[in-house]
Amino acid sequence: MTLQRSLSIPLFFAIARSCLLRVREHLHENNLVFHRPVILSGPTRTHAIAAECMASLGLAPDALQVVASNNAAEVRRLGALVSQQHRDVIIAVGGGKVLDVGKMASYQQGLPFIAVPTTLSSDGIASPIAVIRGDAGYHESLGARIPIAVLVDLDVVRDAPADTLRAGVGDLISNLSAIEDWELAIRTRGERIDSFAMLVARNAAETFLDRVREHPHETVSLYADPILARLAEGLLMSGLAMAIAGTSRPCSGAEHLISHALDRILTKPFAHGLQVGMATVFVQRLRGSDVSSIVEAFTKLGIPTNPDALGVPRDVFLEAVRRAPSMRPGRTTVLDTLNPHVCADVLEELCAKRVRSPAEAVPIPGRDQETNPQTG
Repeated sequence: MTLQRSLSIPLFFAIARSCLLRVREHLHENNLVFHRPVILSGPTRTHAIAAECMASLGLAPDALQVVASNNAAEVRRLGALVSQQHRDVIIAVGGGKVLDVGKMASYQQGLPFIAVPTTLSSDGIASPIAVIRGDAGYHESLGARIPIAVLVDLDVVRDAPADTLRAGVGDLISNLSAIEDWELAIRTRGERIDSFAMLVARNAAETFLDRVREHPHETVSLYADPILARLAEGLLMSGLAMAIAGTSRPCSGAEHLISHALDRILTKPFAHGLQVGMATVFVQRLRGSDVSSIVEAFTKLGIPTNPDALGVPRDVFLEAVRRAPSMRPGRTTVLDTLNPHVCADVLEELCAKRVRSPAEAVPIPGRDQETNPQTG
């Protein structure tokens, strides 16, 4: 008897300059032929970029659909349209919202999906998860299907706002925190482990960190081809880690729960990846982990490492930490056993830019002694 498992991964991905102008060639090289594509874009910057993609494919103007929002109503509208027009593939050209709507609509309609990100703001590029705002007004992470192809044009993503790229770094590096929470759940609750998914997610983050730390200067340009390419590769690998695991566990832990809580509390939340990156530093210190390599990389790239730097009031951040476990009941993280005094001490340390060595770390329940499986 042969024991094995099948993995769904994109048929191909391209990370290069000007690859948006070669979409047809890339598809043909991989024996992908479609007759009635629909192209999705956002209403502003990505609209012109999508037009380039349409020209590359020789499509008529009616093939372009503008995605106004990543809400359930927009997914339903798009699904009805592609069904009525008998479209045979959805190609999403845009940021996370456009990609998520295309991913969800293609999944519901049983159509192949091609992702052409115009920025590198999150690991949703190739993940089997779509973040959609439900009819109740809250964002939900819904199961979908990974794209059959991903094309990252470095000339296009280089034009994205710097903070969207910084957000992508934050989302990528949060893998390190998510993996520690997964290991905690394995130790305390016997949760299923997927060593391969864990390996992929960890390497995606650490390889990027190594690349930044190797840079000899105090600051690093996110727009340099090697950094952009490594960020794109890391985010793609993170998405595949989730597909391999069949769960967001490899890339989503306590830091994501804090970000979700901030989304509920703040009138105008910050970019998801910036909130997640900042929360990653906090959660890692809460565990007593060494965050020096993360802080070094974030500092070089201009990424906030504490709530003060991001612009989140400290009391608001602590309230988000308190609420975080309720964002996803049943997901074991280090936040399940909270000591408010320790949280306040760690926050003060980070905001004062005093990062203690692991030997000086404050003992944290659940890290220094395992949480009771019945109460943690």
